[in-house]
Amino acid sequence: MRFVITLWKHITAGGYLCLHEPTMTTTVALNGAQRGQSVRTPLWEEILYRLDGSYEALTLPENHKYRQSGLGIIRKRTPTEQIVRAQSLQAELIEINELPIRNDLLPMGKETLRKRDTRNSLISAMTSPTLRAVYAAIILGAKNLSEVLKHVDSDAKNIHKSINRLLNLGLIHNTTEGFQAEETLWKMLENKHERNRENLSDRHLETEEMLSKIAQAFQKQKIYSETEVSKICNLFTVDFARLRRTLVERGFLQRHGGKYQRMR
Repeated sequence: MRFVITLWKHITAGGYLCLHEPTMTTTVALNGAQRGQSVRTPLWEEILYRLDGSYEALTLPENHKYRQSGLGIIRKRTPTEQIVRAQSLQAELIEINELPIRNDLLPMGKETLRKRDTRNSLISAMTSPTLRAVYAAIILGAKNLSEVLKHVDSDAKNIHKSINRLLNLGLIHNTTEGFQAEETLWKMLENKHERNRENLSDRHLETEEMLSKIAQAFQKQKIYSETEVSKICNLFTVDFARLRRTLVERGFLQRHGGKYQRMR
């Protein structure tokens, strides 16, 4: 991981970074039973999770009889490649004299597109102060146009227009009891596959087990300056000074005259 952190800023736009063995074989629980399975390494999992258009990533597995190997290839995209063209697929196909086939026939990424379109529609709608006020009034219990008018400082035409837009978006329903806010759309946009973003707490890092692991980042017999020790400690916590002191106090590092050496 330190290799990627250090090297990435030196990769030019359009350049490649290749990682050996992006997958590993481990035991996983499947239907209550332990099975051997090839899974992404923690680093490769994080890299794929962070895909944002600034880079591309490709997994090339090599399923060998005796070991799992392969390559993980990352390509840093150029600034021009990161520009999203506004024209539709059909319009661009016509420009290059190709058959204008419908974009919705493409099988990949449909769920992502649906969520993106819904999210953009909601954001666009919520830029209207009147629509936000109407929506808030309905959430708070307004059941019809007359009740909404009591709470929103706008004319009936604009309020009616906002109500229709909310209905079309699926944010509200018109039931027999009146307007009712609908939460399904918001729940649909929620990402149920979020990766935990929390780093380990300083308290967790200061356990004997974790300090033993962290100490392995230092080579035995090598003499480190305080700056070098702080840089290594910064890999694990933003409070690198605290971790540096803890390593010394617990006997993992020895400090003498501003120089440090691993002892355990």
